[in-house]
Amino acid sequence: MNKTINNIIDDFKSGKITAEEANKLLDEVNAGFSLNPEKNPSGGWTEAEMAEGFRPGEAKDPLPDKVDMSRNHALAGQVVRQNTKRGKFDVTYDADGYAVKAIRV
Repeated sequence: MNKTINNIIDDFKSGKITAEEANKLLDEVNAGFSLNPEKNPSGGWTEAEMAEGFRPGEAKDPLPDKVDMSRNHALAGQVVRQNTKRGKFDVTYDADGYAVKAIRV
């Protein structure tokens, strides 16, 4: 039988051939792997993990598209690092709180 690896896997998944038959065919086409459905039937999850279910991680604040160059009195005379979708920038503010320049770091 001259089958491709995908055809062998499809036949195994649909139940047309057993794991032993699939392994024999995979060996004939030098697939480099074999099937063992008993090795990890639960997909690597323990019963406790299955009962707990999926817990999503903490949501992160979305990054702005560009650097905020607006006036900010609280930042007067400082250099502040801003993270944006375009990268990280050091924004320099003058004595009146106006953003003077932004340099990518």
